[in-house]
Amino acid sequence: MNTDLRASLGRAIARTKAHEKTWSASANPAVARGKPKHTMAGYGRIAIAMKFVMWVIQQDQFPTVGAVMTHFGCSEATAYRWTAAYAEACGIDPHNRHGGLPL
Repeated sequence: MNTDLRASLGRAIARTKAHEKTWSASANPAVARGKPKHTMAGYGRIAIAMKFVMWVIQQDQFPTVGAVMTHFGCSEATAYRWTAAYAEACGIDPHNRHGGLPL
């Protein structure tokens, strides 16, 4: 009697084997899936917010979108969202947030 059922499982087994080949041992879940979006991808929103705020506090001026993109390796859209959220939380006029205002 043939007990090898792999052939009857079809594509699911093939996808699993392909996934096993690309898996990497990383603490960051997004990197482990091979789909890093930015250096904070895969972490919870609270952890991202805390790391972003800690970094902003260390800056002499309100960070530009370019500085956020460079430091966190994120997209321009993500950098705009993060700086807009921080500006709103601090009561900074959204139109002035990218002018390098002192904190």
